Amino acid sequence: MTKLKKINYKDILDKFNMAQLTEICRRYDFRGYSKFKKSQMVDFINNSIFEKDTFEKIVISMNNHLTECMRNDVYAVNGTENMEYIQIVRNSFGCLDNKTNEILIAADIKQEFKNIFTPDFEEKYNFFRSIITYCRALTELWGIVPYEKIIEIYNSQNNGNITQSDLDFAIECSKYAIDCYYIPQDNYKRIVSESLFVNDGDVEKLVSAQQNKPYYIPDKKQLIHYSDDMYFDKTPFCHDMSVFLCEYANLEKNIADELTDEVALMARMNCNYQDIIYYLEQYHIVFDQSDINKFFRIYMGIYNNSRIWENRGYTPLELNALYTKGSVPVTSKKIGRNDPCPCGSGKKYKRCCGQLN
Repeated sequence: MTKLKKINYKDILDKFNMAQLTEICRRYDFRGYSKFKKSQMVDFINNSIFEKDTFEKIVISMNNHLTECMRNDVYAVNGTENMEYIQIVRNSFGCLDNKTNEILIAADIKQEFKNIFTPDFEEKYNFFRSIITYCRALTELWGIVPYEKIIEIYNSQNNGNITQSDLDFAIECSKYAIDCYYIPQDNYKRIVSESLFVNDGDVEKLVSAQQNKPYYIPDKKQLIHYSDDMYFDKTPFCHDMSVFLCEYANLEKNIADELTDEVALMARMNCNYQDIIYYLEQYHIVFDQSDINKFFRIYMGIYNNSRIWENRGYTPLELNALYTKGSVPVTSKKIGRNDPCPCGSGKKYKRCCGQLN
């Protein structure tokens, strides 16, 4: 790292084309720029970004690692040094010098970070970051999260008293984050995983599948783990799958682990079984009949112990146990053998939890 090179935010904006400048305006919800020429656009963004309310929201949208990078005295780093500085470039606060392969960070932006990070602001930052963490974690766990549940769970686990106004501000700040994976739907008073907007109708399908099911709510320590979008509960079946793939396809352990993680993710998303087979075929893994049965048994172990969005975070085995014990009220008097299984697997009851009973 070096402290020698300095560049201001306007200098960085000058390096961008009109499409990139327009994207910055959209990300930060700036208005009234449609008829600007490039020089006017650069001045407009440069002035808008330093407005106090806007700048504070951008800072709150950043995680602790990013804010530490912005508050230190480093203005240039190697372009491949770490992900935090690459994310600063994605935030438009830095740019890559192609000649030196260094990331140059806007000195006036860093100075503004230092100016606003008073002890009082740091307390505000930590408070709203904690709310954003709950939003991220619950979205990863359930897919769709009502505003009222965020407030309820946050307050119960933190002896807090956050209000709808606090949540609204936290969600407004998180819109500026480059690593925000949920989208607010104010008309429905909920946040929704952005992955549910890839295919038309997926949100409505999940709402229907979740109907009348309870919410799985882990304790605070466990819940916070889910704020990492790469986190999931690894069961012994994941180990079994990795070993199986190593032996069957003669894979290196790290490759088998990566494929297992992807299969586990697809299980959480309740993907079609044929889609999983097709995914593995892309890596030239094709099963014969005896091995596909072994694969299926291990996969079902992963699936039955995965926290499924359609079950509002419960695993199929957990939800089946709740239904069996009568802890969850069943809307119909009896589940028909050919009815969809209430565990959310998408299979008929007789082919799924009905066999366990």
